[in-house]
Amino acid sequence: MPSFCRSRQVFLLLALACLAPGLMAATFSPTTAAELIADITSANTNGEADTIELTAGATYTFDAVEDTTDGANALPSITSTIIINGNGATIARDTAGPPPSFRLIHVGGTGDLTLNEVTITNGREQLGAGIYSVGLLTVSRCTISGNTIIGGTAFSSAGGSQGGAGGGIYLRGDVATIEESTISGNTVTGGDGADADADGGGGGGGGAAVGGGIAVISGSSPVTIINCTISGNSVTGGDGGNGDTGGTVESGGGGGGFGGDGGDGKPDSVADDGDDGTGDGAGGGGGVLDDANGGDGGYGAGGGGAGGDNGAGGTSADSAETGAGSGGGGNMTSGAGGGGGGGSGLGGGIYVDSNVTVDISHCTIADNDAAGGNGGAAAAGATDGTDGQGWGGGIFIRDSMSPGVVDMTHTIVGDNTGDMNLDVSGALNSNTFNKIETMGDGDQMLDPLGSNGGPTETHALQATSPAIDAGDPAFVAPPATDQRGATRDFNGTPDIGAYEDLGGNVAPSVDVGAGDFVADADFRLDTHQTHLFGTDVTASLVLDDGDADPVDYDVAYVSGPGGAGDTLAGITAPTTGTVAAGATISWTGTIASTEADGAYTWILAITDSFNIEVTYTIEIEVVNDLPTLDIPAGSDFGTGSDFELPVDPGDSLAIVDADLEIDDGDGDDVDITITFIDGPGTAASLAGVTEPSDDTGASVPETISWTGTVSAANAPGDYEWEVEIDDGIGAAQTFGVIITVNDLPPEHVAGLDAVSGTGLTSGAAYMGETETGETGALTLATVSDPNSTQSVTLDSVTDGVGNPTGGSGFTVTLSATSVIATPTAALEYPGDIGIHTYQVRVSDGTQTVDVYVAVTVLTGDVPLISVRETDISGPPIINGSSAPSNPDLSVRNFGEQGLGSGPTNPAIFSIENTGSTTLTLGVPSLSGDHSTDFSLNLSGFSATLPPGGTTSFRITFDPPAWPDGLGVRTATVTFTHTGNNVASPFTFGIAGIGIGGGGSSSGGGGGGFSLCALRQSTTPAWPWALPALMMVLCVVRSRRTSFRRKPESRY
Repeated sequence: MPSFCRSRQVFLLLALACLAPGLMAATFSPTTAAELIADITSANTNGEADTIELTAGATYTFDAVEDTTDGANALPSITSTIIINGNGATIARDTAGPPPSFRLIHVGGTGDLTLNEVTITNGREQLGAGIYSVGLLTVSRCTISGNTIIGGTAFSSAGGSQGGAGGGIYLRGDVATIEESTISGNTVTGGDGADADADGGGGGGGGAAVGGGIAVISGSSPVTIINCTISGNSVTGGDGGNGDTGGTVESGGGGGGFGGDGGDGKPDSVADDGDDGTGDGAGGGGGVLDDANGGDGGYGAGGGGAGGDNGAGGTSADSAETGAGSGGGGNMTSGAGGGGGGGSGLGGGIYVDSNVTVDISHCTIADNDAAGGNGGAAAAGATDGTDGQGWGGGIFIRDSMSPGVVDMTHTIVGDNTGDMNLDVSGALNSNTFNKIETMGDGDQMLDPLGSNGGPTETHALQATSPAIDAGDPAFVAPPATDQRGATRDFNGTPDIGAYEDLGGNVAPSVDVGAGDFVADADFRLDTHQTHLFGTDVTASLVLDDGDADPVDYDVAYVSGPGGAGDTLAGITAPTTGTVAAGATISWTGTIASTEADGAYTWILAITDSFNIEVTYTIEIEVVNDLPTLDIPAGSDFGTGSDFELPVDPGDSLAIVDADLEIDDGDGDDVDITITFIDGPGTAASLAGVTEPSDDTGASVPETISWTGTVSAANAPGDYEWEVEIDDGIGAAQTFGVIITVNDLPPEHVAGLDAVSGTGLTSGAAYMGETETGETGALTLATVSDPNSTQSVTLDSVTDGVGNPTGGSGFTVTLSATSVIATPTAALEYPGDIGIHTYQVRVSDGTQTVDVYVAVTVLTGDVPLISVRETDISGPPIINGSSAPSNPDLSVRNFGEQGLGSGPTNPAIFSIENTGSTTLTLGVPSLSGDHSTDFSLNLSGFSATLPPGGTTSFRITFDPPAWPDGLGVRTATVTFTHTGNNVASPFTFGIAGIGIGGGGSSSGGGGGGFSLCALRQSTTPAWPWALPALMMVLCVVRSRRTSFRRKPESRY
């Protein structure tokens, strides 16, 4: 069995054992930044060695400070034993906003953190922008990149600044191990010294910058760095402050050591050197006036401060112990301030402090840079501060009475830049099988940093690199592989550095073989296949190698839907072995019907014993066909958001009409649960309807039905059920079923005769009949609502078109469910005769309906009166005809009658009852201005006439004496006639003409009058009147009135 496979199996067995019940510490799986914070808090306090599994490939972004231990931190300080498996995830500070400055991870003194396969990026702090550890730390197969440190600025005028250290990782605690990781692109910049203010003085020194990639500080030991790439990191010292004129105040303080502040200068009244700086390296003191000297740059600190008047400026330090590249401060003369010295930059890749031990093996330390800060400018007459220097672009080792101890083997240090000691500054304790470019080994011919396999980036060796096969011929693992995982001794002798060149050897590959496996979209060959229960699985993968090398493979089952212990029964998977190039490995068997649906996952690892181990995810996804609910043919159900069926109250729901069919693609038996969910108002069921019953272990297909008759007592609205179907394997399926009881409008039916709506505005009419003289109510229609929970009310009544204009009419009301028409008074003839129509609008609270009704009023059994002149066959007389001033237009014209000649012959007026009931008459009377000119004779007049009976009365005309009776004389004849309890007047007019003399008219005995007659028969009594009378011309015209025959008059 290949060694890598054995190691992998052991690792997997140990991992699974850790997950076993009773031995398992807490395992967290956060998916968000907030959850990661909460899970670390829990892990710190539960007293267990916990594991946190990050989501593969996810990014956890932070935008606020969570913890303030040793500065600002994104996550809680690690204070217990925690393993974070990144699975390729990223922990990052948010770049938007910008958010506040903070580092990402802090390990406290009691903490023990293991980081696996995670990227730490974009942290920003003064010490340890990516990771700050004072406890135990293991970093494996990680990327620490893009983190930034900027030292703080001076707190006061002419003060020294703060330094910074450990752009990627800052170590000052217990044991630390960094393996198979890349530390790249991290930066440290010292803070700038403050300028002197307007009162004069020297500039402050710039702060130091140390350990761009890693800073190992006193107290942290031992540190192991193996199979790592440390590339593209940088340190830059802070700039010195500028001097100014004045000379009466303090001169500049020195730059601060990393983590400390620069010392202050002294006022001119104190003839003393400036204070030292604080921090892990001593700060240079500030110079003052009156011959006092400026402080020198301290070790690990910024440049020295400027000197006082006539005093010496702080000197630069050019040895590892006395300052290591800190710039000297300028001198002050005649009140002009010198510039502060520039800060040093130490260890672009790695900084090693005193009293620590660091073991570096099989690493590549390249393309790192160390630079000093610029000296500050002096005021006129003084001197500028000296620039700081960058020492140890690759590695800086502090050389002191207790120097750092660095043992280095099989490591490339090259292509680094700086001012002094470009690759290594300081003494290595042991130096075996290394390639250090500036120590005589020359260019190692590295490719740029890039992806060459494995989870982290590396510098590949070019084909002619002197580092190839330059390792110890007697090399014995560990490490057995390079940073990527490739075999270390490909040609029997390992290469130098983190990358092992495989001499063009082609890596093995996996492809889809016969059967069901398919490659996923990104060709990582993560194979996914869906299988139904009971399906035979034949799925193979081809393991190939371009050099025809044998292929070692290892297949480890990971988990199923139920977790690590949930295996796929019935399937045999390959395990571990070695096959010839082009051979296949297969998954075979039959998936049991009892298996839970979901993904079952294996990890396949392959190698040809030389190349990097490559892993693939193999996945068989079992898909349980979930139960279904469908609408069979002939069912009235329809689909909406649920299965829906609208019904009217009273509808019959036969089984064939309201069915749903349950099925299961796998043929699994199902449990059926029917639950009534809700109805309108407080309804607890649908009255009149029987719902399906629950069923356990039902065979499919199964039909469920709603049967019965929907009672009108059901309130309109939705009645809802939930149908749950469970096959016992997948998740239970739930479906909604809705039967909607329709809200129907009110209905109306005829109470009496239903006729077509003659004379109505629209619609059909419900018509009743009645007779004159009646007062009783008629029921014309009945109105009800199919939804018996709703009552019907009268909304409005509108008269129809064509109603008789006279008479009393009807009042239309709704009594309970009846539309009733009630006469407003006793019905009369003829005003109420005809069809009375009405539009009746009724409402059930939600809908309105118009009902058109009508009443026909007939004459019924009524008396009829006929009034004629002379006798019942004479010309008719019309009721209401008056006596106009023109006698020719009157009903009866008596003609001319001489004044004083006596009454005319009588005119006879006959009355007949032509109806079918008794007619009651009132006594005739005369009225009008000339009623006394006429006389009534009621001899033989009868006030009661049976049907067909007659009676009469007579009238004579006798105008008064001359001159009162001259001219047209009129009167009105009136009598009442009563039938069906209704008394009505009958009137007509009469007229005659009074003339002078005693002549007789042909109209019936009226006296005439002529001039001759007056002369013959009368001796003038009044001689004075004779001339007037002689002037009277009397023209006697005999007139006879003609009466037109008109219809009978009904009362």
